[in-house]
Amino acid sequence: MDRPEVKRRVAISYIVTAVCLIAILLFTQFFTMNRSADNAEETDGAVSDTSGEEVSSEANEDVEETPDSYETLETATCTYDGYRYRMITEPEELSAWGLPETITDDIVGGTFATADDQTVLYAYPAYGCRAVLIAGKDNARSFCVLDGFTDDTKAPTLDTILPMYGIHAVSNILSAQIVTVNGTEIPLDSEEITQLCEFFSACSNAGDKAAVTDAVTITFTTQSGMRFSLSYYEDLELISVFNEYYQVTDDLKDWLTAIGV
Repeated sequence: MDRPEVKRRVAISYIVTAVCLIAILLFTQFFTMNRSADNAEETDGAVSDTSGEEVSSEANEDVEETPDSYETLETATCTYDGYRYRMITEPEELSAWGLPETITDDIVGGTFATADDQTVLYAYPAYGCRAVLIAGKDNARSFCVLDGFTDDTKAPTLDTILPMYGIHAVSNILSAQIVTVNGTEIPLDSEEITQLCEFFSACSNAGDKAAVTDAVTITFTTQSGMRFSLSYYEDLELISVFNEYYQVTDDLKDWLTAIGV
């Protein structure tokens, strides 16, 4: 008679156990869904925050990478201590001097002098001479080149101009060539460069002239890469540089003729 009662108890225990398992399963599913939702929100927030940081970082990089270049000076010339400088801004002329088109802080040297119009002259360390400087005023910069002298600073002989270009010895000259009126190029070897420079010491200042004939061009390239040219007027027996004229000696004229000028 006890067996039906036992069966009921067993059945009830199974039912209770099943209900408990179902409850546990439902609770587990509900907990898992909530955790997934929370993780999704946290992930969305993290992406949003990271994106903001990336945009900010990129913006800062744009600011930092902006080149520290300057506008060009409106001034055409300036004078310091009797030396006249001319601004050069055209790409073709800058290229002829071996200069970059843009002036940035990293190529500007120390203060060289202040010109009479309050234009500040800075050294250009790449060339390291007074013939090529950087002129600055307010937030503008331009390359400037030595373009002439006053009566108090005229160079008495042609050789005194060479140190202004950083040529204190023939070893400072990398190469030189002569281009004739007909366009023939005559490269000079080291011995010929030495001879030419020696002739310059006897070429004295000839004062103001007005040469209108075609000229032979003598071009020097220094070890630093700077190029500058002198003009030789055979008919007038004059060499010109900075709009100054120097008398050519008979020895120099004969030497030029001998090498094919």
